[in-house]
Amino acid sequence: MDITQIFCDFDVSCQNAEQTFKNSFPEAPSPPSWPSKLSLSEVMTILVMYHHINGFLNFKSFYQLYIGSSYGKSLFP
Repeated sequence: MDITQIFCDFDVSCQNAEQTFKNSFPEAPSPPSWPSKLSLSEVMTILVMYHHINGFLNFKSFYQLYIGSSYGKSLFP
């Protein structure tokens, strides 16, 4: 599983979807004023990784043990 390619595909799709949403709903409320630490494409990539990698009982343990490890931190600094 090539994480970089999955992320790039999600990133392009999310940017296109966000632009389409803004064009379709110009009166939509603005996003929250506090910045998010992860982009939507990063969150979606993590979810795909969670469903692809077996051995974790729940998402919380996956996130803490896999994404919080040195490997995960190198992917999502």
